[in-house]
Amino acid sequence: MVTDAISDYFFVTEESAVKNLMKEGKPPDTIHFVGHVMIDNLLYQIQQLETYDCTRFSTYSLKGNTNGYIFLTLHRPSNVDSSKTFEGIAKALNFIAEDRQIFFPVHPRTKK
Repeated sequence: MVTDAISDYFFVTEESAVKNLMKEGKPPDTIHFVGHVMIDNLLYQIQQLETYDCTRFSTYSLKGNTNGYIFLTLHRPSNVDSSKTFEGIAKALNFIAEDRQIFFPVHPRTKK
């Protein structure tokens, strides 16, 4: 809120943020919807990979030796801070792991 109070321009990634800033009385010409930066980056990276020699990745041979795999990240507080919730997720992952290998670099929050 402090940052918003002294900002001249607002670059937001979702339409709800535009609505919230308008409700707060921010001038419309200072609000700029810039899209979802994670999706934009994903699309950019996919384009890059189309012309990149993927054999240069250190994980290339590892991935090539599996029959399909899942890369998992799990660290949102709502998923890992509750033992009951986390146990439910782990049970589902164990079921999935019967058919597919799961690569799971464990986040410090999840490890805790």
